[in-house]
Amino acid sequence: MLGYWLFLVTDDYRAVGLPLAVGGLLLFGILAKLASRLKKVYLAEDTLYVSNYLRQIRIPLSEVASVEVSSIGGKQPMTVAIRLRRPTEFGRRIVFIPRAFGCLAQDVAAEVRAAVEAQHNNGMHPTRDTRPLI
Repeated sequence: MLGYWLFLVTDDYRAVGLPLAVGGLLLFGILAKLASRLKKVYLAEDTLYVSNYLRQIRIPLSEVASVEVSSIGGKQPMTVAIRLRRPTEFGRRIVFIPRAFGCLAQDVAAEVRAAVEAQHNNGMHPTRDTRPLI
């Protein structure tokens, strides 16, 4: 649907109408900007692997300052925000929508908090597998 609409706008904007074409492009730009802050996050032993779908970085759990769950007006999807002690290539705040379209945000945040706490307590992580959090 979006591809067809983009074809109409770029092929002959008069078929769609200039106001609708400009409004649609503005809406598409806003959605692209909002989605660009979202990351893909994996938890593996004592490391978070964070990707913006173009490149991936490793963040030790010792760099995690806090883990928060948020949503807009209490509606789904809920996001998880990880605040870091130092800036990375992706900034000091990593935001992602966890598995099940955000319905499991509380569980994922608790899992990351437990891993960080275990890292700070004795350096051992409670799980040994690499699992996606989204």
